[in-house]
Amino acid sequence: FEEASKDINVTVNAKVPEFSVETTEPKFVYGDSPKQIHFTNEGNVTVTASSNNENVAIAEVIGENVVITPKQAGSTTVTVTSSGTSQYAEKSITINVLVAKTPVELTWSDNAFIYDGLQKQVNATVNNKVGSDVVTISSYTGNVGTNVGTYTARATGISNSNYTLEGGSNITLTWVISNVLPAEIVVKQGGVEIPTDG
Repeated sequence: FEEASKDINVTVNAKVPEFSVETTEPKFVYGDSPKQIHFTNEGNVTVTASSNNENVAIAEVIGENVVITPKQAGSTTVTVTSSGTSQYAEKSITINVLVAKTPVELTWSDNAFIYDGLQKQVNATVNNKVGSDVVTISSYTGNVGTNVGTYTARATGISNSNYTLEGGSNITLTWVISNVLPAEIVVKQGGVEIPTDG
């Protein structure tokens, strides 16, 4: 018999590595410090991380952690990739990053005035600004008055999109315009004003 031979092509696929992160849904509030997200991977491979929107958050790999630093309010995705080798296939994981707006903490100006016929106004300032941010209250209701009475001022708008009034503190203020002599009655006796208790 004549000897026969046949070539057989054998393909060995690279192994899909065991690769995971401890969370894929980290949440931040604007102004938060960076967070470290630990990962585990199989094989001696390089792991990289990149943010889809670095205006919202940036990402880098330090040791066995993905470090995510929030930059402004919004959302983005971070892709963490275990690079391919001759033994291991490339594998990627998507991390969904949410950076919420910071609720403001307000301090108001004077809350009590004496009536003099002139318009009075109260205003609020933001106490919990991040770094050198410029943040002002851009609109109000009830913060202007002239007549004697009790008013309720409310902050209704803010100038910086990284901050929110929702969930903030001291968003409203009760303030008053009082008579000049609110606790006394003035009568005239012989042409002389004599204050007496009411």
